[in-house]
Amino acid sequence: NNAVGCADMLGMFRRGVLIGLGTDAMTCNMFQEAWTCNLIHHHVQADPRVAFCETVDLLTRHNPQIAGKYFRRPVGVLLPGAFADIILVDYKPW
Repeated sequence: NNAVGCADMLGMFRRGVLIGLGTDAMTCNMFQEAWTCNLIHHHVQADPRVAFCETVDLLTRHNPQIAGKYFRRPVGVLLPGAFADIILVDYKPW
């Protein structure tokens, strides 16, 4: 959104860096952020096959790991005592 470039997410994944997906206020919709992440990496790498699995990992694996460092109970898992994760999606079929 701020035209400051694109982080080398794929390179960081290869090196085992724990990175997450967030927002810089371009939108507060994490589904749109995931779509944008995937699209920008297609463009930067000039390859439409890259970044899909990594983008999904950011949301489903990395973000809960990062959040887990700051909460006193587990997040992102279905376990007794863990915080409940709820996503409400306003589904509008086209």
